Amino acid sequence: MVKRYSISPSCVKGSINRSSKRHTKAPTYATKKELEEAIQEVRNLLGEDAISTDDEDLHAHGYSEWSSINIHQLPVAVAYPKNTEEVSQIVKIASRFKVPMIPFSGGSSLEANFAAPYGGFSIDLAFMDTIIALHDEDMDVVVQPSIQWMELNERLAPTGLWFPVDPGPSAKIGGMIGTSCSGTNAFRYGTMRDWVLNLTVVLPDGRIIKTRQRPRKSSAG
Repeated sequence: MVKRYSISPSCVKGSINRSSKRHTKAPTYATKKELEEAIQEVRNLLGEDAISTDDEDLHAHGYSEWSSINIHQLPVAVAYPKNTEEVSQIVKIASRFKVPMIPFSGGSSLEANFAAPYGGFSIDLAFMDTIIALHDEDMDVVVQPSIQWMELNERLAPTGLWFPVDPGPSAKIGGMIGTSCSGTNAFRYGTMRDWVLNLTVVLPDGRIIKTRQRPRKSSAG
């Protein structure tokens, strides 16, 4: 015998009402006055050169000649941190004033991942472009986000090591990680995610974390 069930209109209506309550509000961002206060606070903390509102800087960080995706919105300011701690300080200020943030590395993304659709701060990591440590025996290297992958390979060449991920020549490690990029070698050697052991990350509230510790050398390998 087949049992038949019916759903009352009140049950359906109740379900719809509960669902509608789950809709989230659109985010609210800093007012013009709050943006100006945030910019001034960055300058007071890190110096006049730490953040720019120059029109050429804004255009260079929000528009790309080689990308087919250009949003008609530029960042309000471009911040130039020199180390992780300064990134954290800038992010804390932006978070407190509800200023949108976009990290900027090489600016070579064809998908315009560096664009600032809500304005706010473009955080350019250009000054963080060095190799911190090279452990050639362990076949790993610690780098800052704005070193180019081609420059990295030039530095690795004397050791016999090679970094195989090969997107556009102007791409930098930070952007390559942020977009999980690939390249012509991806089929054989994998994409960027396969070549990252550990990240030092500044969270949206300014906290600094490491995703994992560098493994110690042992008899296991």
